[in-house]
Amino acid sequence: GVGFIGVTSVMAAVQKLGSSMTDAVGNASNLNETMNKADVVFGSASTAVKAFGDTAAASIGQSKEQAIAGAAMFGNLFKTMGMGVQDTANMSVATVKLASDLASFHNIDPAQALEKLRAGLIGEAEPMRSLGVMLDEETVKLKAFEMGLAKGSEELSQSAKVQARYAIILGQTKDAQGDFARTSDGLANSQRTVAANMADLSATIGSELLPVVAAATNALAKGLPEAIEQTKKLFNDLRPVVSGVGDALGFIGEAVGYLPGKFGELGHALDESQVSMAEIEAAARDAGVSLARMDTAARGLDDALVMMASHGPAAVNAMREAATAGGDAMSAAERAGV
Repeated sequence: GVGFIGVTSVMAAVQKLGSSMTDAVGNASNLNETMNKADVVFGSASTAVKAFGDTAAASIGQSKEQAIAGAAMFGNLFKTMGMGVQDTANMSVATVKLASDLASFHNIDPAQALEKLRAGLIGEAEPMRSLGVMLDEETVKLKAFEMGLAKGSEELSQSAKVQARYAIILGQTKDAQGDFARTSDGLANSQRTVAANMADLSATIGSELLPVVAAATNALAKGLPEAIEQTKKLFNDLRPVVSGVGDALGFIGEAVGYLPGKFGELGHALDESQVSMAEIEAAARDAGVSLARMDTAARGLDDALVMMASHGPAAVNAMREAATAGGDAMSAAERAGV
């Protein structure tokens, strides 16, 4: 009915809220890690890179985390060229901006454009070919000589190759450069801007929740080893109890299987008049005693099972008593034989 639909809707909303909060915390954590990486890669120039990230949603349609992460990725690569941190930061930011322009111009995801640029800079020609950039070895070599990065027939260093590829990429993507700004009012880029702003908002909300989640996670990480040890101890304590239960059940099972035969013999003795009345009475008494002791064993087993729930030493003692009672039942049953 209407009430059920209402409850279902509320539950769905709560689940969605919980999922959103989890995503927000994850986004905040990722942003923190990315900011730390930027500090390491760019050093004193990281402030400018982070400022670029603050405006990335509006200027290039990328979230703060995506823009700074992309810059840090390229920064690691450009540092191998022996550039200073400020030049490395400027070059990295420019490459991230180019990725958004290429994504806008070729209508692909900015993350794809970032990956294609990374692949092209390290010498993979095919990814950039799909964006109209030729990075074959001969083209790279000629560009390096043109830039004065090598002379004569000497082999190009990896740093020279990266610089030459970067220059080729800039030279062959002029039509795409600035495309995001030119078409920012279009549907595709408007959607990218909205998505980036939502990601930034999620990270901002998550940053408020992150300290609480981090504290809880740290507490769990510290307490988990002790919980595991306590669980192991519990199973070790229960092992003799379980063994005692098995022994008691075995005694009772044997007694149950043994008694019918003795009652049969008693009946046979009555039918054949092979024993005296006194012997019949003694056999009957022994059988009754056996039944009573078997009942005691069963009660002892029940007590042991109850104690087992609290895994205390008393459960082990109860098992021993149950086993002893079962043994007495067996002895009594044997004495009932003719």
